[in-house]
Amino acid sequence: MAIGYWQAASTRPIANSQLPIILCHDVMGLPPWYAAETNFAGQFKSAFVAHEVPTVRHLVERHEGHDTRFYNVLRSLNKQPAQDKFLEDVFGDQSGSFKHALLKTAERCDWAFAVGDSVVEELRFVSAGFKHKRIDLVYNGVPNKPLSFEEAKASSAKLRQYAWILTGIYPAFAFTHVTRMVISKGLWRDIRVMEQLDGKLTERGESAVLLILSSIKPQGRTNAEALQMSRDYGWPAHHREGWPDLIDLEATLHREIARFNAGCARARLC
Repeated sequence: MAIGYWQAASTRPIANSQLPIILCHDVMGLPPWYAAETNFAGQFKSAFVAHEVPTVRHLVERHEGHDTRFYNVLRSLNKQPAQDKFLEDVFGDQSGSFKHALLKTAERCDWAFAVGDSVVEELRFVSAGFKHKRIDLVYNGVPNKPLSFEEAKASSAKLRQYAWILTGIYPAFAFTHVTRMVISKGLWRDIRVMEQLDGKLTERGESAVLLILSSIKPQGRTNAEALQMSRDYGWPAHHREGWPDLIDLEATLHREIARFNAGCARARLC
């Protein structure tokens, strides 16, 4: 089933292989391939599926310039291909990262796939081996349920109604972002996007609300905790710092959202 999916998504005839194929999803998927090569050399083919480039994640998350620094540097280098510089030439030795060491071995897989345009670009920056290797772009998929225009309108109306309950604004546009609360999700970008939209919305006499659903705790809060916060101070329209409400990155993000809402005319985040 997996092999058929990747064959359909890729221009490389992977399913025509006469040997079993080991699909290595990210660096954690590489050890089974190592074991197969060690114990059954020549009896398998391998395909590396990059969902991210872990070294890039590390560089983006650990520096205050985040993605602005990294991608500006990368794209500047891409404009000067004659320099032929790679990640460690620019950002220094990465041998302290076991994930980087694993990643560099993946260039020896028979096939390479990447789930996004930026992942292709990042992989080629890792090493000369990846730069000259064929990398097929295979976007991640989601279940596709047919949706009628009327159903879409009804869903939109529900979101806008909920936005009105939370903010007192019945927006022309309701956006949502459902995600884990980790730095790599770049939630600050949501604020930057809404800042740019605010002026355009003002010109058009329209409004927009972005609803963010995220928690630093994978399990979120219990029903009892949510109901208690709602009774005590009107959560989720209002928040307080401290458990069971805002903790750690949640509190930091909410302070930025509060500043945004205080300064924007036609856009809201909640």
